Amino acid sequence: MSSLKNKILIQLFIMPMDFSNLPSPNTEDIFFETVKNQCIASIKFSGFANENNCASNHKILLNTLKKNDIKCNNDFMIAVYQPPYQIINRKNEIWVEVNAQEVKNILLKK
Repeated sequence: MSSLKNKILIQLFIMPMDFSNLPSPNTEDIFFETVKNQCIASIKFSGFANENNCASNHKILLNTLKKNDIKCNNDFMIAVYQPPYQIINRKNEIWVEVNAQEVKNILLKK
């Protein structure tokens, strides 16, 4: 199972109407990358996105994908929607990339 200790990459999703107006990064460690046509399986959970919550929800998602014959690797992404100072009504998701065509074929069979 993936651990948060293995590799941490922080990504921010920016959806402005005009990408040409984004500020320039002030360090080489910050860069812009466009990700297109990604198919994601996700599971949502509440509370804080700590290592235990993320690991247990990642396992649930992997088991659900396996039960439905959807292949994926063991990597996952964590989506956190609230600021860290918000204590209640927190929404988080674990994302796992899956093959879009494989998912489409499975859905067409049902």
